[in-house]
Amino acid sequence: MKNYINKEIEDLIVSRDKSIGYTLRKIQKNGYGTLFIVNDRIKLLGILTDGDIRKAIIKGASIKDSIKKYYNREVSFLPYNSNNQTIQNLLSSRIKIVPLVNNRKVVVDFATPERIKKIPISESFIFGKEYLYVKKCLDTNWLSSRGPFVTIFEKKFEKYLSRKSLAVSSGTTGIELALRSLNLEKNDEIIIPVLTFAATVNSIINAGLKPIFIDSKKDEFNIDENQIEKKITKKTKAIMVVHLYGRPCNMKKILKIAKKRKLILLEDCAEAIGSTIGKKRVGSFSDISIFSFFGNKTITTGEGGMVCFKSTKHFKRASLLRDHGMNKKKKYWHDLVGHNFRLTNLQAAIGCAQFEKLNQIVKKKIFISNLYKKYLSNKNIMIIKDNKNIINSHWLFCFFLKNIQNYNERDGFLEKLNEQGIEGRNVFYPLNSMEIYKEFSKGKKFPNAEKFSKKGICLPTSYQLNEYDIKRICKTINSILD
Repeated sequence: MKNYINKEIEDLIVSRDKSIGYTLRKIQKNGYGTLFIVNDRIKLLGILTDGDIRKAIIKGASIKDSIKKYYNREVSFLPYNSNNQTIQNLLSSRIKIVPLVNNRKVVVDFATPERIKKIPISESFIFGKEYLYVKKCLDTNWLSSRGPFVTIFEKKFEKYLSRKSLAVSSGTTGIELALRSLNLEKNDEIIIPVLTFAATVNSIINAGLKPIFIDSKKDEFNIDENQIEKKITKKTKAIMVVHLYGRPCNMKKILKIAKKRKLILLEDCAEAIGSTIGKKRVGSFSDISIFSFFGNKTITTGEGGMVCFKSTKHFKRASLLRDHGMNKKKKYWHDLVGHNFRLTNLQAAIGCAQFEKLNQIVKKKIFISNLYKKYLSNKNIMIIKDNKNIINSHWLFCFFLKNIQNYNERDGFLEKLNEQGIEGRNVFYPLNSMEIYKEFSKGKKFPNAEKFSKKGICLPTSYQLNEYDIKRICKTINSILD
């Protein structure tokens, strides 16, 4: 038993020849009120609870007595590879802990309600001044977009990126607002990655513009900057990059292209707040950058977004468009055909509190991602290495399955992961693969994006995850692939 690897298991197992006093101390240490009784080969023999010990002492047993006579030989156990549903069926109000054994009945793990909890792909976490700020909104009746927290939230972003910023109702509306602020002509072209969420392309189409797709790089899933110039025409007006899952694009080269060809550069930073290239924050390289605060994002307002502008001209036009195109000085006089893209004071209050914890949240996500890199050991797993000069905020942690050849195999893997109470997610489908966007690809192939989409898996990186959770996820993945 000295060489047993898992410290948690070591705290739960005890030889049948140990004394009552020894087992009492061990039970107190592990905090589960239970011990698994094993032989010298760690084969499960029975179970002993603090209740069993109390009964023995009441009957006159000494703390020096051996536990041989007092442990329960009728113990419920399960194979270590049992799925979550099987374990849940066994756990009840009576059974709080279940030993998991291999084919030799050796204890290799254990299950409790906490250890088999459902792990979602991403969830928000309220741990700052959210309640205090929202209460201020309620107490003062400032609930709508006219409230003071909207301005406070915008000012925080202005300081963060050194850009004029507008809070909006979502990241999606933020992209459309950014595009409409450019005052482009119908069917002007916007270059975008083919591997991205639909909000990127939908906003372009809704703004009356034409998306031009670019494939991913061979060695990573972001836009291939080496293909951009080949797709530039007289109708091209802007390049929009997407920092997928928190990983920054090659902004140095893309910025050089944009300046050379006199194109507007936009950054879709919906998934990348907190990422940096060198000492510069993602979102500060472009003419306009857009952030999302959806419920599963790094920081959240439930729904919401922020648009940040380098140009005062674009900022002023966007501020009109965001509020129905209404003149700032002449109430109910409209200078432009605008929209209601505003964020409420309630949402902004939550955003302010979340933003105050941004660095802490990003550090935790990076810590979680490093744990994944440490514990994912299967030879069929490929993890893309981050360049030395970047900080990847890891909205989600992504890896790729070398032995997966099609979407069905990928979905089968995700299904097995879900059966174990772990929510994984596939990498986005290439936009050209969907019927509604095929007119913009004209039958062209995007092999790199397709490869990453078929093989890519996203894993949870929520702030509240701990090292045990990550070990559990990695152990499950390694087991599925073995």
